[in-house]
Amino acid sequence: MHPETLLRLLRLALRALEVFLSRRAPQPRPPTRADKVVERVAPLAEKVLERVHPESSTARRRSRAFPLARAALLGAIVAGGTAYIVARQQRRVRDRYRRLAARLPEELLDVLAAPGGGGRLELVYGGEGLKDPATGRLYPVIDGIPDFIASPLTEAEYLAGIPALESGDGLKLGELLAPVKSLALGDDRTGSAALAGAVASMARVDWALSVPCGMGDYEIEMAHANPQARILCIDHRWDALLETRRKAREAGVANLYFARSDAALLPVQDKAVESVWAAHGFHAYAEPERALTQIARTARPGAFVAGVALMLGGPRYYDALLRFNPRLPGLRDTQTFFSLLSASGLGNLRVFREGAFVRFVAVRE
Repeated sequence: MHPETLLRLLRLALRALEVFLSRRAPQPRPPTRADKVVERVAPLAEKVLERVHPESSTARRRSRAFPLARAALLGAIVAGGTAYIVARQQRRVRDRYRRLAARLPEELLDVLAAPGGGGRLELVYGGEGLKDPATGRLYPVIDGIPDFIASPLTEAEYLAGIPALESGDGLKLGELLAPVKSLALGDDRTGSAALAGAVASMARVDWALSVPCGMGDYEIEMAHANPQARILCIDHRWDALLETRRKAREAGVANLYFARSDAALLPVQDKAVESVWAAHGFHAYAEPERALTQIARTARPGAFVAGVALMLGGPRYYDALLRFNPRLPGLRDTQTFFSLLSASGLGNLRVFREGAFVRFVAVRE
C-alpha cells in the first residue's frame, strides 16, 4: 500500500475512535490512551512519510510552488530574449540607414541606362546625379546609390532640391517574421543559396543581376562564390538595398553594386548582363510578365537565368496558405509561370518544387 494512503487510513481510524470516545464521555475527561496514541503516532508517521515519499504535506506545498516559479522563470527568459532580439534589430536598422557619404562607382556607367533601356548615362554635378543624354532627364544619386524610382527631373527641378535618403529607425515586424513564413511555406534556403552562387559563377568576370534584391543573404553568397563578378542589386525598397550594403560592409565584400528601381522597368542597358538571379518578387508583382520581359531584355544570349518564386500547384496545405495571402497579386500556378518564362524568350527550362516555392533555371535564347 502507498505510504500516504496508509497514513490517511491511520488518521481516519484514530479520528473515528476519538469521536466515538468523546460521545461516550461528554463531560471533560483526562486524556485517554487513544488521545496519547494520536498525539504520538501522527507526527512520527508524518516524519516517516516525508522521508519515504516526497509528496508529503511540506513537499506538496513545494511542488505547487515549483510550477509557478518555473513559469515565472520561463516568462522572464522569453521576455528577455524578445527584448534582446528587438534591440539588436533596432541597432541594425539604425546602422542600415547611417549615411556613408559614398560616391557612385563609375563602373556602373557601363551597365546603367534610363528605366526601360537606352544608351549610356552621364555622371553630372560632381557625382550627385545621372543624366540621360537622349532626353536630358536627370536621376539623383543618393549616398552613392542612383534612384530611378522618383520621377526623372528636369535640370531646374533637380537644382531646386535633390531628394533625400528616406530615413528609418523603426522595427519592422515583417523582417522578423519573414524567415518563419519562408520555413512554414517549405523554403529550402540552403538549396537556393547554392543556386545563387551558381548564377554568380556563370557571370565569370562580367556583370550579374540580382532583381529584386533581397535582404542580402543570397547576394552575399553570390559575391563570395565569384569575387571577380560585378553584381548589380536592384530593388524599389531602400531597406533591402541598404541592408544588403550593410551586410556587404560587414563581410568585406566589394563587388556588390546598387540601384533603386522597379523590376518592371529596369535601368539596365540591353544585353548587358551574363547571368540573372531573381528570388524575391515575381509573386509580388501585379504583372510578373513585365518583369520577366525586362529580365530577358537585359540578359545576353546564352545568359543563365535562375530564381525562386511562390507558385500554386503544390500540396494542398501550401496552396491554402497562399490563396489567403492578399499580398501576392502575381501568384501563378507552375504551368502558367512556365509559359511566361517561355514567352519572355527563355529556353531550356527546368523547375524544382520545394513546398510552396519553385526554383527555376533557364537560358536566354
